[in-house]
Parts: sequence; structure tokens; C-alpha cells
Amino acid sequence: MTDAVPAPIVLAYLATLSVDLRTAVVLDADGAVVAGDAAIADAAQRLLHDADTAVARQAPHGDGTLFAVRSSSHVLAVAVGPHALEAVVVHDLLATLGDLRGC
Repeated sequence: MTDAVPAPIVLAYLATLSVDLRTAVVLDADGAVVAGDAAIADAAQRLLHDADTAVARQAPHGDGTLFAVRSSSHVLAVAVGPHALEAVVVHDLLATLGDLRGC
């Protein structure tokens, strides 16, 4: 196991992966905002309300999509524009979720 990467660095890294990323947020296990845009925190929590751990979910968000993934310790969510590729976004979210956990 490696050291966990701080949430602000994870979000900065995600921003380099897609020009279509509009906003992102990291929440802790209790739903508190750790880093990023609190404006999408509630939408991310609603999206994952009934989801299992480490599952990716998506929902329409403005003219784009909100994607969210969860581990036992964090929720990571991004709002992307209409040109983002679903499989790439999900891959990037799951990979960076592992960085938050120090995997």
C-alpha cells in the first residue's frame, strides 16, 4: 500500500485528464466536503445513495453528466460536459479513488 494522495492533488490531477471536466468534489465517509466544489456534493450523495461500495454511477447534469464513485472512505464526483467519454471518466475516477485510499 502506498501513501494516500491529498484530495486537492487528486482533483488537480483529474482536471489534467479531461478538458471537459467542469467541476469535482471529494467527500469523506460522513459526506463532508474534503476538497472541491460543494455545489455538486448533494447531487453526488443522492446519486450514490443506494449504491454499493466502489460502484460508478452517472446522471444528467446540466448539458453534461455527473459521475460519482465511492469507497468505504470517500466519494469522488465530477461534472463533465457532453464530450467526455463515459468509459474514460469512470476509469479515471476509479483510479484516482484508489489514490485517495493509498492503494
